[in-house]
Amino acid sequence: MKQEERGRRRDFSLGLVLSVVGGIALLAGGDLWDSFGWAFVLGIPITVGFVLGYTTGPRRALVVFFSFFLALTLLLGAVTMQISGVFCGVVAACIMIVPTGIGIALGAHARDRTEGRPHVATSIALMMACSALVYGEAQIQERRPEEEITTTRILAMDPERAWQVLTFYEDVDIEPPLYARIGLPHPLRTEGPMRRVGDITRCVYSTGYLRKRITTFEPGHELAFDVVEQVGIEDRSVELVRGSFRFEARGDGRTEVSLTTVYRPLLAARPVWRPFEQRLAHVLHEHVLDGMEHEHRKRFTLLAQSAAATTRRP
Repeated sequence: MKQEERGRRRDFSLGLVLSVVGGIALLAGGDLWDSFGWAFVLGIPITVGFVLGYTTGPRRALVVFFSFFLALTLLLGAVTMQISGVFCGVVAACIMIVPTGIGIALGAHARDRTEGRPHVATSIALMMACSALVYGEAQIQERRPEEEITTTRILAMDPERAWQVLTFYEDVDIEPPLYARIGLPHPLRTEGPMRRVGDITRCVYSTGYLRKRITTFEPGHELAFDVVEQVGIEDRSVELVRGSFRFEARGDGRTEVSLTTVYRPLLAARPVWRPFEQRLAHVLHEHVLDGMEHEHRKRFTLLAQSAAATTRRP
């Protein structure tokens, strides 16, 4: 009985080591080959989960726990090795939890079919096969087309005032929402002019910077820019291309402001990654619009108070 218990513990330890070490190795391969498609988001977690389930047995009550544990372990390994930004790592961990659980269930079933005698060679062969899939997908992936995301809001100010409080994300004077703070580089400041076409503004972050060149400068109507350099800002997941602010008068002192971001996605498996990218872009746009409203209240409230104080003086 003791020998059987020792055997179960050995299988458990072996499965955990193979799963974690093998999973991190597969992630490293995905990074090396720039492969973040279906083999990455489905193949790796299913393979890792299968190896764990195959070497440890059913343990149905712990399937969910191990799914989360493995996804979190792979995430931390990826971030530590600088395979991805923290935000992409968190998203990847969320995506991988379910397929990891499926892999565990399949592995446990396979173990039952082999009468509880898992083979290390089989587990290693599966890891190698998954690695080949990740590499193969990297060789056939094509350059993905640009994608555009626009967020629109009607602000209680005329176009002239809306233009005066136009603010890049890096200069917004309020704290970003939680969704944007999870793992994203922290914006610090902007450097350089923004007064005419051709001006280049350098937007500095905690991990890198963007350089934006003004392509359209029409006060009260439109400001557009190209991103001419992107360093250390989620540059393994998206390539920022251009952006714009557009202003349209709506009457009664209101203005419709539209923020647009155009980017080229670098991650394959678009149905998986696109919803997270779109959600993040809208969150950042809304934060900029909040910042513009905040700046308007701060600036013009102070002006109104100053004018009232001047009027009351004898």
